[in-house]
Amino acid sequence: MNNPFLFILLTAILFNSCSLFDRKEELPAFLTISEFDLEVGPFQGSSSSNITEVMVSIDGNTLGLFELPATIPVLANGTKEVIFSAIIKQNGVSSDRVSYPLYRSFTTNVNFIPLDTTLIAPTTTYFEGLEFWTEEFTSSIDFEESEASEGRLILVSGELAFDDPTPGVSGNPSSAFIELESDENYFFAETEESLELPFGQPVFVELDYASNHPFTIGARASVQTAEALDDLVIILPSSENEQVWKKIYINVTNFVAENSGATEFEIYLTLNRSSSYPDPEVYLDNVKVVY
Repeated sequence: MNNPFLFILLTAILFNSCSLFDRKEELPAFLTISEFDLEVGPFQGSSSSNITEVMVSIDGNTLGLFELPATIPVLANGTKEVIFSAIIKQNGVSSDRVSYPLYRSFTTNVNFIPLDTTLIAPTTTYFEGLEFWTEEFTSSIDFEESEASEGRLILVSGELAFDDPTPGVSGNPSSAFIELESDENYFFAETEESLELPFGQPVFVELDYASNHPFTIGARASVQTAEALDDLVIILPSSENEQVWKKIYINVTNFVAENSGATEFEIYLTLNRSSSYPDPEVYLDNVKVVY
Protein backbone atom coordinates (compact mmCIF):
# COMPACT_ATOMS: atom_id res chain seq x y z
CA MET A 1 0.00 0.00 0.00
CA ASN A 2 1.68 3.22 -1.21
CA ASN A 3 -0.49 5.67 0.80
CA PRO A 4 0.44 5.51 4.52
CA PHE A 5 -2.47 7.73 5.51
CA LEU A 6 -4.97 5.35 3.88
CA PHE A 7 -3.38 2.43 5.77
CA ILE A 8 -3.72 4.25 9.11
CA LEU A 9 -7.38 5.11 8.36
CA LEU A 10 -8.32 1.52 7.46
CA THR A 11 -6.54 0.19 10.56
CA ALA A 12 -8.46 2.62 12.79
CA ILE A 13 -11.82 1.64 11.24
CA LEU A 14 -11.05 -2.08 11.67
CA PHE A 15 -10.02 -1.58 15.31
CA ASN A 16 -13.16 0.39 16.17
CA SER A 17 -15.37 -2.20 14.46
CA CYS A 18 -13.86 -4.97 16.56
CA SER A 19 -14.39 -2.88 19.69
CA LEU A 20 -18.07 -2.48 18.85
CA PHE A 21 -18.55 -6.22 18.50
CA ASP A 22 -16.61 -6.91 21.70
CA ARG A 23 -18.64 -4.43 23.81
CA LYS A 24 -21.04 -6.18 26.19
CA GLU A 25 -24.68 -5.09 26.10
CA GLU A 26 -25.89 -3.66 29.42
CA LEU A 27 -28.76 -5.73 30.82
CA PRO A 28 -31.59 -4.16 32.84
CA ALA A 29 -32.95 -5.05 36.25
CA PHE A 30 -36.70 -4.72 36.81
CA LEU A 31 -39.02 -3.09 39.35
CA THR A 32 -42.59 -4.40 39.61
CA ILE A 33 -45.25 -2.29 41.36
CA SER A 34 -48.83 -3.52 41.50
CA GLU A 35 -50.45 -0.72 43.51
CA PHE A 36 -49.69 2.29 45.68
CA ASP A 37 -51.76 2.29 48.89
CA LEU A 38 -52.68 5.02 51.36
CA GLU A 39 -52.38 4.50 55.11
CA VAL A 40 -54.36 6.86 57.36
CA GLY A 41 -54.14 7.92 60.97
CA PRO A 42 -56.88 8.86 63.44
CA PHE A 43 -59.35 11.52 62.27
CA GLN A 44 -58.03 11.35 58.67
CA GLY A 45 -61.04 9.51 57.29
CA SER A 46 -61.03 6.63 54.83
CA SER A 47 -57.91 5.08 53.31
CA SER A 48 -59.56 4.95 49.87
CA SER A 49 -57.31 6.42 47.18
CA ASN A 50 -56.93 6.61 43.43
CA ILE A 51 -53.21 6.65 42.74
CA THR A 52 -53.14 5.84 39.04
CA GLU A 53 -49.44 6.29 38.31
CA VAL A 54 -46.09 6.47 40.03
CA MET A 55 -43.09 8.71 39.40
CA VAL A 56 -39.82 6.89 40.03
CA SER A 57 -36.50 8.54 40.87
CA ILE A 58 -33.22 6.67 41.39
CA ASP A 59 -30.37 8.36 43.26
CA GLY A 60 -31.95 11.74 42.57
CA ASN A 61 -32.50 11.16 38.84
CA THR A 62 -36.09 10.93 37.58
CA LEU A 63 -36.65 7.70 35.67
CA GLY A 64 -40.16 8.53 34.50
CA LEU A 65 -43.90 8.32 35.06
CA PHE A 66 -45.48 4.85 34.93
CA GLU A 67 -49.10 3.72 34.89
CA LEU A 68 -49.97 1.19 37.58
CA PRO A 69 -49.54 -1.72 37.68
CA ALA A 70 -46.08 -1.43 36.17
CA THR A 71 -42.94 -3.44 35.47
CA ILE A 72 -40.10 -1.00 34.90
CA PRO A 73 -36.70 -1.80 33.31
CA VAL A 74 -33.81 -0.10 35.10
CA LEU A 75 -30.22 0.14 33.83
CA ALA A 76 -28.56 0.08 37.23
CA ASN A 77 -26.31 -2.17 39.30
CA GLY A 78 -25.97 -2.38 43.05
CA THR A 79 -27.87 -0.66 45.83
CA LYS A 80 -29.62 2.59 44.93
CA GLU A 81 -32.04 4.92 46.71
CA VAL A 82 -35.41 4.81 44.96
CA ILE A 83 -38.20 7.35 45.54
CA PHE A 84 -41.79 6.65 44.50
CA SER A 85 -44.19 9.61 44.22
CA ALA A 86 -47.96 9.15 44.07
CA ILE A 87 -49.56 10.55 40.91
CA ILE A 88 -53.28 11.42 40.76
CA LYS A 89 -55.60 12.79 38.07
CA GLN A 90 -56.30 16.29 39.31
CA ASN A 91 -60.01 17.17 39.09
CA GLY A 92 -60.55 13.79 37.44
CA VAL A 93 -58.85 14.96 34.22
CA SER A 94 -56.66 12.31 32.58
CA SER A 95 -54.39 14.91 31.00
CA ASP A 96 -53.83 16.70 34.32
CA ARG A 97 -51.62 14.25 36.18
CA VAL A 98 -49.83 15.66 39.22
CA SER A 99 -47.86 14.42 42.18
CA TYR A 100 -50.45 14.75 44.94
CA PRO A 101 -49.02 17.48 47.20
CA LEU A 102 -50.68 16.12 50.36
CA TYR A 103 -49.17 12.61 50.12
CA ARG A 104 -45.64 11.71 51.19
CA SER A 105 -43.28 9.98 48.77
CA PHE A 106 -42.15 6.42 49.52
CA THR A 107 -38.38 5.95 49.79
CA THR A 108 -36.47 2.67 49.92
CA ASN A 109 -33.12 1.14 48.93
CA VAL A 110 -33.11 -1.43 46.13
CA ASN A 111 -30.25 -3.76 45.21
CA PHE A 112 -30.42 -3.90 41.41
CA ILE A 113 -29.17 -7.12 39.78
CA PRO A 114 -29.35 -7.43 35.98
CA LEU A 115 -32.38 -9.45 34.82
CA ASP A 116 -33.67 -9.82 38.40
CA THR A 117 -37.11 -8.45 39.34
CA THR A 118 -37.72 -6.65 42.63
CA LEU A 119 -41.31 -6.44 43.86
CA ILE A 120 -42.15 -3.14 45.55
CA ALA A 121 -45.36 -2.38 47.48
CA PRO A 122 -45.11 1.36 48.16
CA THR A 123 -47.38 3.03 50.68
CA THR A 124 -48.02 6.67 51.42
CA THR A 125 -49.39 8.77 54.25
CA TYR A 126 -50.64 12.33 54.52
CA PHE A 127 -48.06 14.90 55.55
CA GLU A 128 -48.01 15.77 59.23
CA GLY A 129 -49.76 18.96 60.32
CA LEU A 130 -52.62 18.80 57.82
CA GLU A 131 -56.20 19.63 58.80
CA PHE A 132 -59.14 17.40 57.86
CA TRP A 133 -62.87 17.95 57.58
CA THR A 134 -64.50 14.58 56.91
CA GLU A 135 -68.01 13.34 56.18
CA GLU A 136 -68.30 9.55 56.14
CA PHE A 137 -72.12 9.30 56.25
CA THR A 138 -72.01 6.74 59.05
CA SER A 139 -75.11 7.80 61.01
CA SER A 140 -75.87 11.39 60.06
CA ILE A 141 -75.38 13.85 57.21
CA ASP A 142 -73.40 17.07 57.62
CA PHE A 143 -74.68 18.58 54.37
CA GLU A 144 -77.74 20.83 54.40
CA GLU A 145 -80.11 21.23 51.43
CA SER A 146 -80.96 24.73 50.25
CA GLU A 147 -84.55 26.00 50.25
CA ALA A 148 -84.60 25.72 46.46
CA SER A 149 -83.46 22.10 46.47
CA GLU A 150 -86.13 19.61 45.49
CA GLY A 151 -83.99 16.56 46.16
CA ARG A 152 -82.40 15.41 49.39
CA LEU A 153 -79.48 13.37 50.70
CA ILE A 154 -80.40 10.10 52.37
CA LEU A 155 -78.35 7.27 53.86
CA VAL A 156 -78.20 3.88 52.13
CA SER A 157 -76.56 0.68 53.34
CA GLY A 158 -75.86 -2.89 52.31
CA GLU A 159 -74.71 -3.52 48.75
CA LEU A 160 -75.49 0.08 47.76
CA ALA A 161 -72.89 1.46 50.18
CA PHE A 162 -69.20 1.99 49.47
CA ASP A 163 -66.96 -0.95 50.42
CA ASP A 164 -64.42 0.89 52.55
CA PRO A 165 -60.84 -0.50 52.42
CA THR A 166 -59.80 1.16 55.69
CA PRO A 167 -58.42 -1.39 58.18
CA GLY A 168 -60.86 -1.93 61.03
CA VAL A 169 -63.90 -0.98 58.95
CA SER A 170 -66.00 -4.07 58.26
CA GLY A 171 -68.67 -4.56 55.63
CA ASN A 172 -70.60 -1.75 53.99
CA PRO A 173 -71.86 0.57 56.74
CA SER A 174 -73.60 3.41 54.87
CA SER A 175 -73.20 5.97 52.10
CA ALA A 176 -75.22 8.95 50.89
CA PHE A 177 -77.65 8.96 47.96
CA ILE A 178 -79.13 11.97 46.16
CA GLU A 179 -82.85 11.19 46.12
CA LEU A 180 -84.95 12.81 43.40
CA GLU A 181 -88.56 11.84 42.78
CA SER A 182 -89.76 11.62 39.17
CA ASP A 183 -91.16 15.16 39.30
CA GLU A 184 -88.07 16.65 41.02
CA ASN A 185 -85.22 18.07 38.94
CA TYR A 186 -82.89 20.10 41.16
CA PHE A 187 -80.65 19.28 44.11
CA PHE A 188 -78.34 21.58 46.09
CA ALA A 189 -76.67 20.96 49.44
CA GLU A 190 -73.62 22.40 51.16
CA THR A 191 -71.57 21.71 54.26
CA GLU A 192 -73.40 22.70 57.42
CA GLU A 193 -70.12 23.72 59.00
CA SER A 194 -68.26 26.72 57.60
CA LEU A 195 -64.57 26.07 56.99
CA GLU A 196 -61.61 28.38 57.51
CA LEU A 197 -59.34 27.48 54.61
CA PRO A 198 -55.74 28.73 54.41
CA PHE A 199 -54.44 31.02 51.71
CA GLY A 200 -51.11 30.06 50.13
CA GLN A 201 -51.08 26.29 50.60
CA PRO A 202 -52.75 23.32 48.85
CA VAL A 203 -56.44 22.73 49.56
CA PHE A 204 -58.20 19.67 48.11
CA VAL A 205 -61.61 18.04 48.29
CA GLU A 206 -61.58 14.24 48.03
CA LEU A 207 -64.61 12.01 47.61
CA ASP A 208 -65.77 8.59 46.48
CA TYR A 209 -68.76 8.50 44.15
CA ALA A 210 -70.82 6.22 41.94
CA SER A 211 -73.15 7.88 39.46
CA ASN A 212 -75.05 7.51 36.20
CA HIS A 213 -75.69 11.28 35.95
CA PRO A 214 -73.38 14.33 35.96
CA PHE A 215 -73.22 16.36 39.16
CA THR A 216 -71.16 19.31 40.35
CA ILE A 217 -68.82 19.97 43.24
CA GLY A 218 -68.39 23.65 44.05
CA ALA A 219 -67.20 26.07 46.71
CA ARG A 220 -68.70 29.17 48.29
CA ALA A 221 -66.63 31.96 49.86
CA SER A 222 -68.15 34.55 52.20
CA VAL A 223 -66.49 37.97 52.49
CA GLN A 224 -68.47 40.10 54.95
CA THR A 225 -71.76 40.70 53.09
CA ALA A 226 -70.54 39.40 49.70
CA GLU A 227 -70.37 35.84 48.38
CA ALA A 228 -68.50 34.09 45.60
CA LEU A 229 -69.56 30.72 44.20
CA ASP A 230 -67.57 28.56 41.82
CA ASP A 231 -68.62 25.28 40.20
CA LEU A 232 -65.20 23.67 40.56
CA VAL A 233 -65.77 20.39 38.73
CA ILE A 234 -68.60 18.76 36.80
CA ILE A 235 -68.20 15.06 37.60
CA LEU A 236 -69.25 12.81 34.73
CA PRO A 237 -71.01 9.46 35.24
CA SER A 238 -68.81 6.66 36.54
CA SER A 239 -71.00 4.15 34.68
CA GLU A 240 -74.23 4.16 32.69
CA ASN A 241 -75.81 0.89 33.79
CA GLU A 242 -74.19 -0.26 37.02
CA GLN A 243 -72.89 1.14 40.28
CA VAL A 244 -69.16 1.73 39.81
CA TRP A 245 -67.32 3.58 42.56
CA LYS A 246 -64.52 6.02 41.71
CA LYS A 247 -62.45 8.54 43.65
CA ILE A 248 -61.70 12.11 42.65
CA TYR A 249 -59.29 14.76 43.95
CA ILE A 250 -60.53 18.33 43.42
CA ASN A 251 -58.12 21.25 43.69
CA VAL A 252 -59.63 24.17 45.62
CA THR A 253 -56.33 26.04 46.06
CA ASN A 254 -56.90 28.68 43.37
CA PHE A 255 -60.46 29.43 44.53
CA VAL A 256 -59.20 30.04 48.07
CA ALA A 257 -56.38 32.26 46.76
CA GLU A 258 -58.83 34.30 44.67
CA ASN A 259 -60.93 34.86 47.80
CA SER A 260 -58.14 35.30 50.33
CA GLY A 261 -60.21 37.81 52.30
CA ALA A 262 -63.00 35.33 52.92
CA THR A 263 -63.78 34.40 56.50
CA GLU A 264 -65.84 31.31 55.71
CA PHE A 265 -65.93 28.63 53.01
CA GLU A 266 -68.49 25.93 52.24
CA ILE A 267 -68.33 23.00 49.83
CA TYR A 268 -71.50 22.26 47.90
CA LEU A 269 -73.02 19.52 45.74
CA THR A 270 -75.53 20.26 43.02
CA LEU A 271 -77.39 18.31 40.35
CA ASN A 272 -79.74 19.44 37.58
CA ARG A 273 -81.66 16.59 36.02
CA SER A 274 -80.81 16.19 32.33
CA SER A 275 -83.11 14.68 29.73
CA SER A 276 -80.10 12.67 28.54
CA TYR A 277 -80.02 10.89 31.92
CA PRO A 278 -83.68 10.34 32.89
CA ASP A 279 -83.20 8.41 36.15
CA PRO A 280 -80.30 9.96 38.09
CA GLU A 281 -78.56 7.83 40.69
CA VAL A 282 -75.69 9.48 42.55
CA TYR A 283 -74.00 7.86 45.56
CA LEU A 284 -71.39 9.62 47.69
CA ASP A 285 -69.00 8.69 50.47
CA ASN A 286 -65.83 9.74 52.28
CA VAL A 287 -65.96 13.44 51.52
CA LYS A 288 -62.80 15.13 52.80
CA VAL A 289 -61.51 18.66 52.78
CA VAL A 290 -57.75 18.44 53.36
CA TYR A 291 -55.43 21.40 53.82
